[in-house]
Amino acid sequence: AKLADMRLVEAKTNRKDRYVRLALEDIAVEKSNSRLVRVFDAQGQPMAEVIVGRNRGKTTGVERAGTYVRRPGDTQAWLGSGAVRVPPTVADWLLTAVVHIDAKNVRRVDVIPTKGGAYTVEKSNPDEPMKVATPLPEKKKVKDGATSRFAAGLTNVELEDVKRVAELKLPEERFEVKYSTFDGMEVTATIAKIEDKGWATFAAKFVGRSGQSAEEARAAREAAEVINKTTNGWVYQLQPHVVTRLAIPF
Repeated sequence: AKLADMRLVEAKTNRKDRYVRLALEDIAVEKSNSRLVRVFDAQGQPMAEVIVGRNRGKTTGVERAGTYVRRPGDTQAWLGSGAVRVPPTVADWLLTAVVHIDAKNVRRVDVIPTKGGAYTVEKSNPDEPMKVATPLPEKKKVKDGATSRFAAGLTNVELEDVKRVAELKLPEERFEVKYSTFDGMEVTATIAKIEDKGWATFAAKFVGRSGQSAEEARAAREAAEVINKTTNGWVYQLQPHVVTRLAIPF
């Protein structure tokens, strides 16, 4: 909104060697501190673009406060009205929350690697600790805290980056982690490493639980719909500690 309301109030330098003082150098310049902002309409058509530099505070009664800006391809720099901050990362622009499943609501977790055997941890009621429900491979044992970590695997998951599924295809070497909840949801995370970063897609569905009330079923169904509405068509770069929580614990 601040960018949309900005007005050019004072012409500044038009010398390229002075752009660096205002953080208005071309973004292609090595170690550039400027930010190129492009604005698109609802149809994805470009509407405007501007190089945004540093803010200037009001230090005297006559000096204007604002933000230094420059149009790409134009040599003239300007002081624009208002203090505009352009976040440096994708996550800073977005609502970062992706999925949240309370650990106490997790009934069962199935880990399904592309290669190797699947593993399951589960509990019969919310107050029990998670236990391994499948035979472990020879000479393998559960790491300390691994089952508890699994229960919290989809608690407050936030993104670090996001791309459309059409832009980033997960490689064949991947694994799935399926969370089944006491209120009748199944949420599946499909995870893969790309250049040492963990990327994942999510899908949810309501499967129901015997004996649950209509109100509980409706709430679980709506929760699954919210997850799908948020995540459908997107692949998320996960925070490293989330990937660690979801990794095979044996």
